[in-house]
Amino acid sequence: MTDFNQVMLSVLLVLCCVLVVLLIVVAIKLLYTADKVNIILSDIQSKLQSVNNVFALMDNVTNKFSTFNEILFSRLISLAERIFKKREE
Repeated sequence: MTDFNQVMLSVLLVLCCVLVVLLIVVAIKLLYTADKVNIILSDIQSKLQSVNNVFALMDNVTNKFSTFNEILFSRLISLAERIFKKREE
């Protein structure tokens, strides 16, 4: 019986060592994968920042165009009011 216990203990110790080695390998691969993901996310972030700059430019252009339209239409309305006011008198 003691021989069986010794053999089982030896088998368990070997299996534990194998498990520890496998866990170390998996952890190293996980760190490598996390590093790759970090590089990819940094690249995506820089590309999104450039796209964000384009959208900011478009926003500024539309704001300027909107301001121009408001000024133009307010002057046209003012002109039309003056014309119709003169005709009524």
